[in-house]
Amino acid sequence: MARKVCLLIFFLFIAVHSLFFTSCGNMIGSPSEHSAQEKNGREHEEASFPEGDSEDKESSEEFISREKEQLFALLNTARLERGLRSLELSEELSSVAQLKAEEMASLQYISNISPNYGLPYQMAFELGAVGDEEWVIENRVLAKNAAEAHRELMDIFASRTNMLYYLNMEVGIGIAEFSPGRYIFVQLFTLPMRAIE
Repeated sequence: MARKVCLLIFFLFIAVHSLFFTSCGNMIGSPSEHSAQEKNGREHEEASFPEGDSEDKESSEEFISREKEQLFALLNTARLERGLRSLELSEELSSVAQLKAEEMASLQYISNISPNYGLPYQMAFELGAVGDEEWVIENRVLAKNAAEAHRELMDIFASRTNMLYYLNMEVGIGIAEFSPGRYIFVQLFTLPMRAIE
């Protein structure tokens, strides 16, 4: 019983910490983002979404597809480096993550609570991506590409904990353009409901 209470408190702490960080430090032009931009200026970046309409430029869909693959690869690399098993990419969960990213971009908000669906678990359950034996946790961050998004998420305690949790089963990834050249990246993770009971 004590173990269940401790786990519940732990996940509530992560949710509150993540929500607080989002509202205070993860919006456009925030100090944490300026710091990341300075750091990014000193490092080689993966190509961000190109401007213009020349034939050799990739489309928005191609960019998003490539960045999803890269974010997924970076996630599993981080897990394997720490002795954790790699995660499977769920198409159903990715559809929910994509819908959440597009909703945040359309309504210009950043939060784990959707005004239309509620908590990540409620949204995934309502859309048929998970059953009643699974729980869903969410990461989200603004960045210009997957490399920057991964670094930002790894720098946030709650997000890093979500990414490296040993009971995670699957991940879904969604990306949408939030503002010119800036994208909202969403990761949804499933874990057994027993982990929080």
